[in-house]
Amino acid sequence: MVIKPFFTSKNSKTSYLICDELTKQAVLINIFEIDISLINCLENYKLKTLYITDKQGYSIIGLKTLFKIYQPKIMTPENNKTEYIGKIPIYSDPLSHNELLIKVENIIFSGCVEYEKFFSHENNELFVYPANNPVTTIETISNLRLLNPEL
Repeated sequence: MVIKPFFTSKNSKTSYLICDELTKQAVLINIFEIDISLINCLENYKLKTLYITDKQGYSIIGLKTLFKIYQPKIMTPENNKTEYIGKIPIYSDPLSHNELLIKVENIIFSGCVEYEKFFSHENNELFVYPANNPVTTIETISNLRLLNPEL
């Protein structure tokens, strides 16, 4: 499994492409912007599914452009289920009617910051790839909140 981040400077958000190198299948988590680097990367894979973690608007800015080129399935909080790219399971769970949490192996992808309440605070092997923050761990987030409860 390969994870490729695509950062947008317009709104400081990150989309993630998860790829299975054996089958050349991929899923995209959020579509904040379509640019040439994302298109060039997608040329090497079959885009199977687009996951929208937050339906508040930013997560779908590039949706119209994406559908002019590709026809992936769309997973939202309303229609989520376990998918596979190759032998890699991709689990999705709705956090609310607007938010979707995705888990792939020991990695969580989310559009929100409340995901740590769903996991053990001592789980330092679980990495978090949020849409609008740097990659971190559940343990780090929990420790920061203990020091500053307003986070």
